[in-house]
Amino acid sequence: MAKNLTPMPVNSKKQRIEELAKKLEYECERDKTMINGVFHYHERPNGLLEFSFMKYKGDRIEKYSLMDGHQYTLPLAVVNHLNKNCSYPIHQHAVDANGVPIVRIGKMVRRCSFSNTDFMIEDFIPKESNLVTVEYTR
Repeated sequence: MAKNLTPMPVNSKKQRIEELAKKLEYECERDKTMINGVFHYHERPNGLLEFSFMKYKGDRIEKYSLMDGHQYTLPLAVVNHLNKNCSYPIHQHAVDANGVPIVRIGKMVRRCSFSNTDFMIEDFIPKESNLVTVEYTR
């Protein structure tokens, strides 16, 4: 005899929207956590970095002026931005197995970083990597 299979209940669109809203609210609150640490400006030692930052809709645009080597208390969202988004790629030229020239990202150069002095959380540790992330072939 064949068994009748009933499909698993799927969350409704309303439930998924509510779950996403809760997750966004949690992340928004977490990103407002203040972190003590030291700002490092690798690109210009003893220099001043000025920038504006806003992550979530409805937040105010905040202006920051950070001097290399000074200690600051910054929101987690700004710390993550400094550690994860402030870098640029250095491209390398190579030849693939078929002898076709390709261009790839050789390494990422960090412009600045923020060292946490309170405690370490995995999100604060910048990931150093020599992995090739993007390749262009002709």
